Amino acid sequence: MVHSDLQFKNPHWSFFTDNNEEKSIKTRKNAFDELSQSNTIIANNNFIEEVFGYLKKEEEGKYKFERYTS
Repeated sequence: MVHSDLQFKNPHWSFFTDNNEEKSIKTRKNAFDELSQSNTIIANNNFIEEVFGYLKKEEEGKYKFERYTS
């Protein structure tokens, strides 16, 4: 669903690995909206130092990954 941490601020960016560009963008935006509202801890180990964290909505259509701290 996410290929680069840049997509948190730009979820409308698509990559060549997206089989259906329109559907991938819609899916990413919907997931980001839901995760940013639910305060769900998410895990990522592909491209950023912080593995566990939350998605926070910064402004319309832009999100930020915030590190989980206990």
